[in-house]
Amino acid sequence: MDISGDPVLPRVTLHNARLYDQDIRLLQEGNLLNDSCIGFALEYLSTIGDFKDQSDVLFMDPATSFWVNIEDDLDDLKEGLEALSLSSRRLLLVPLNDNEDRQVANAGSHWSLLVIHNPSDGPMSFDYYDSMGSGILPVATKIARKLSSLLRPQDDPNSAKATVTVQKAAQQTNATDCGVYVLLFAEHIARKHLGQQATQPADITPKHVSSKRKELQLRVQEMAAATSEERDRKKD
Repeated sequence: MDISGDPVLPRVTLHNARLYDQDIRLLQEGNLLNDSCIGFALEYLSTIGDFKDQSDVLFMDPATSFWVNIEDDLDDLKEGLEALSLSSRRLLLVPLNDNEDRQVANAGSHWSLLVIHNPSDGPMSFDYYDSMGSGILPVATKIARKLSSLLRPQDDPNSAKATVTVQKAAQQTNATDCGVYVLLFAEHIARKHLGQQATQPADITPKHVSSKRKELQLRVQEMAAATSEERDRKKD
C-alpha cells in the first residue's frame, strides 16, 4: 500500500482523526496499531460506518480514554467530557492502552477494551476484553470507576459499583494484533447491542483480524485518493 506524499500533511482526515504516512504503514501485517490508527477506525465506524446514526453508542477515542486514565480531578473530567453526552449513552466502548506515561502520547505496547453497559432501567455493568490475558485490568477498573461517577449521580438507585468482569476473548497468536482485536471486539459488541448479527469476542479468529487490516487499508486508500484529488484541485 503506497500512498505516500508530503510527510507534513495528514494523508487522511476524518473529523478529529488524522492519519499520516507513518500511521498508515502500521495497518500492514506485523505492525502494532497506534492511537491514531485506533482512533481513525473507531471514528469511521461511528460517523461513516454502520453505527453513524446510533447516538446511544459511544466509541471513545483512545486519546480521550488515556486522558481519563491520568486525570484525577472529577470536575475537570466532567467538564472535559460534557460534549460526549455520557448520560445518554447506553453502550460505551473504551479502548485501553498500557501506556502510563502522561508525558508521552501515542505510546504503549498493548491494547484491550472496556465495555460499559448503561441501560436506562437497570444497573450498569463493566466488562473487560483482552486478547492477551488481563494485564490492563487495573486501568480498566480505574477508568470504569471514574466514568461510572459521571454516568449517573451517586444517589441513583441503579448506580453500580465499578466492578469490572473479565470476559472470554479470543487470544492473539502474535505480539502485534491486539489493536485489531480491540476494533473487532468493539464492532461486534456494538452489533450485538443493536440486535444485529455478530461474532462473539471469543470466536474471533486470525482470519477476521487479517480481513480487518485489509478493510482498513482499503478505506484509507479510498479516502487518501479523494483527499489528494481535492488538494490538487485547490492548487489549480
